[in-house]
Amino acid sequence: YRNKFFLLLLISASSVSAQSLRNFTADPVKFINEMQGFLAETDKHSGEQLMEEFIPVWNSGKFSAAQQETIYKTCNTMLRKRMKAFPDFKNYLVTLVSFAKSTQTDQSFASWQTSIDKLLLMPSKYFTNYITTCFLLFRDNTFYESSAVRWYATVNNYQFGFDSLPLIKFPVTDLVCVSKGDSAVIGSTSGILYPTRSLFSGNNGKVNWLRGGYDLNTVRAELNTYTIDITGSDFSADSALFYYSTYFKEPLIGRYSDKLLSNVTAETATYPRFESYYTGFTIKNLVPGIDYNGGFSLMGSKVIGSGTKEANAAISI
Repeated sequence: YRNKFFLLLLISASSVSAQSLRNFTADPVKFINEMQGFLAETDKHSGEQLMEEFIPVWNSGKFSAAQQETIYKTCNTMLRKRMKAFPDFKNYLVTLVSFAKSTQTDQSFASWQTSIDKLLLMPSKYFTNYITTCFLLFRDNTFYESSAVRWYATVNNYQFGFDSLPLIKFPVTDLVCVSKGDSAVIGSTSGILYPTRSLFSGNNGKVNWLRGGYDLNTVRAELNTYTIDITGSDFSADSALFYYSTYFKEPLIGRYSDKLLSNVTAETATYPRFESYYTGFTIKNLVPGIDYNGGFSLMGSKVIGSGTKEANAAISI
């Protein structure tokens, strides 16, 4: 009887442990205890470090009872989808901490939670990219960061949405790229970030040639629409309006492109670039005593002539 009783205790304990892994209790104290045990089963040390950061935020009242309910449900959905303690639950918890430390509103939390609910109905592979982006956004308005490049906005009044995939809408903001010790800015732009595709779809925006040594009043461009792969530092925009007051009274229409490179000065810069669609411009005294006919390109600090197979660029003295 003693052996049978001991065996029964073992079976009961195993059953409770297994049950705790299938479902988190909707109670703030029990939830913390169960999460600690769940993380410890995979990595005790990392789990302890994570909970040292999460518990003070959880107990601080940053999340209302209603918000805590959604967190329980999200964690239970993640369990049912067999998502892992590391990195999935870790990423979710640190993002909750990042949200709590941000200036985001309750409405923003509700919209964000709705996007997560919909995302969790899809394959788990989308979750990591999205939750990582949200962590960076809540932290400091960054929406992509690697050892090579960082993209961030200068406002934090973005809005969460969902249209077959999660999206984040940005109102008017400056969009900044930092890479290789240099930076580029698209000013007064707006757009939609698609975190699971690593794409930003932008509308309008102002760019300059300061990196090429030109002041704002002499050379600039206005963008129409553009799409950026935010994992890199290069992008282009068609139908841009280009202003160069030294040579043209009216803006030119053409293709704008930019790319951040290392160890570049104003004299050696080859970006940003603009290439006009029209190739029949006449510029008197491009340099003293020399007229130019053809297309117009500006590559960093250098004015470049361009033409077509039918009409080559030409100079006359």
